[in-house]
Amino acid sequence: MKKAAIIVETMLGVGHMRRAAAMARGLQANDLEVHIITSENSYRKGQSFDYGKAIFPEFLPSFERNPDTGTANLPPLGFSRDEIHAKRRDNMISHLRQIRPDTVITESWPFGRGRYDSEFTPAIELVKNEFPQTQIFCLIREVLCFMESRIGTNAEMRVVDLINRYFDGVISTSDQRYFVLGDTFPCSHLIRKPIFYPGFFVNKAAPRSEILETEREVIVSSGGGYTVNSCDLFEAAIKTKTKTEFNNNPWRFFVSNDCPDVEFARLQQMAEVHRTEHGSITVQRFSTAFQNHMANAAAIISEVGQTMAEAIDVKTTACNRAKDPVTIVAVPRYNPNESGVQEQVFKAQAYQSKGLLSVAMPVDIASPEVFAALINAEKARSIAYTQNAEAADIKVDAANIAADWIKNRMEGPRRHRNLVSTGMRL
Repeated sequence: MKKAAIIVETMLGVGHMRRAAAMARGLQANDLEVHIITSENSYRKGQSFDYGKAIFPEFLPSFERNPDTGTANLPPLGFSRDEIHAKRRDNMISHLRQIRPDTVITESWPFGRGRYDSEFTPAIELVKNEFPQTQIFCLIREVLCFMESRIGTNAEMRVVDLINRYFDGVISTSDQRYFVLGDTFPCSHLIRKPIFYPGFFVNKAAPRSEILETEREVIVSSGGGYTVNSCDLFEAAIKTKTKTEFNNNPWRFFVSNDCPDVEFARLQQMAEVHRTEHGSITVQRFSTAFQNHMANAAAIISEVGQTMAEAIDVKTTACNRAKDPVTIVAVPRYNPNESGVQEQVFKAQAYQSKGLLSVAMPVDIASPEVFAALINAEKARSIAYTQNAEAADIKVDAANIAADWIKNRMEGPRRHRNLVSTGMRL
């Protein structure tokens, strides 16, 4: 049996591990033995996901979570950052030598994880030199974050050079009718390896239950990651609920597992005070139950992480099957001190331009009246949306398609690494 190694590291949310899990299942469905090289902290963040029968070698040393930013970028006490990177590099190389993979998939790197170059570059060079028939692919999300000061500079050209030198292709987990690499990576035309768009690596929407409209929930989610501002959305939702046309519906909050217990308890207390006067709000930690609740939602109010593609699929599926409206309001994570493309803002605005949702920025949710008016207006638009002959679909559940593409390239005639393929959209 041929072997695949997936190298993945999460810094804030759980989307990276979720993509890795989907890729692992897809590769196993194509008869590959899958090994996932990651850290213990990353595994813990994504341990609720289904990895099939993937094998996890000894975990790489973990960086610790930075309480100020939420990202995992601090070395453990007593170690320098360089020491941890060196230990991770050595472990990664050791794992690859033991696995002897037929294909290697790096999640994000080199488009992201630039600070991990000292680990990835030697590891990928080892694969190229010791296992020359092994094919190497990069798995990336649909939208990248590149500050304006970096576009067209050495930061972007570093990625182009690494892809052209070491990789056999790039897999963008996107439906190219919505996003292509060039949208947020302007130098994509310089990539001389295939760029493949299989669709989004999220689950197809489950069938909606036959329940009363007033029994459908309003789902509020801050995503899998946690920052110091993550609770702002939940607090705003509690203050806004009674002013919306969904006040009589039950509301359910999905809070990041990284949210400190004291903050989680505070949200529960706020929801309990509201519940005694104005109706049901349930506060719970994020879990895989999120997908089932979202499939039956009346409305979804969420940050714009990987699950937004699922929300869009819920909306279009409900419209096409039953002319059932689903209201979506995207509340993108936004840093006013950051210039250039901000991933969640870009995605939210792109979906809004297609009439699929409304965008609420931090200034909007700060006012209950403004936030409620925006939600109510989007509800009216979602009802009108269902009157269309058919809503546009969105390509999801695409990991098997990506895995099949990888397998076909593994089994087909070996292409020389320097073959020019003009960054084709396949």
